[in-house]
Amino acid sequence: HAVQKVALLAPHLSLDIRCPPKDVFQAFERGTIDMLVMPQQYVEGLPHPQIPLFEDGHVCLVWSGHATIADSLTLEQYMDQGHVAVRFGDERSVSFEEWFLPRYGRQRRVECSVDNFSTLPLLVLGTQRVVTLHRRLARHFAHTLPLRMVELPFEMPALIETMAWPRHLETDPAHCWFREQVGACARELGGA
Repeated sequence: HAVQKVALLAPHLSLDIRCPPKDVFQAFERGTIDMLVMPQQYVEGLPHPQIPLFEDGHVCLVWSGHATIADSLTLEQYMDQGHVAVRFGDERSVSFEEWFLPRYGRQRRVECSVDNFSTLPLLVLGTQRVVTLHRRLARHFAHTLPLRMVELPFEMPALIETMAWPRHLETDPAHCWFREQVGACARELGGA
């Protein structure tokens, strides 16, 4: 939504949207990125300005032809499935694994990993895999692909999507304007 809005308001503005760099801190220090939008746990340690944009819950997505998962999912079923997960950078662990393993003493069987959330649902199509995903993105894919949303069989903290930017751009007028456009679109999202 923000990209569409900016295209209308500033048609000559050029956006270069990429996956997060392997070393976010160094990218900020070198000035090679102007903005980062990621889950809070990946940016909260940066000594740069940042604000939360919105919160979202998590659900599972499965292929509509999944053989064993119907309208609900037990913890045992969840653990027995192959999973698709996101991995940011070579040395970072799978994002959800860090949260899940200490609480349940078990580890999911990750069969595929990618470096972005948008590819995740494509890797469960035609398979018996499960993906744990942000509710808004899952809802989009469930409407556009033969996928079903299934509630998680356990409690999981909300995702807090956060916008961060290098401190040297804090007062830059064009950057301030762009941050306001992104923030306004996030506020329009409302509740998860």
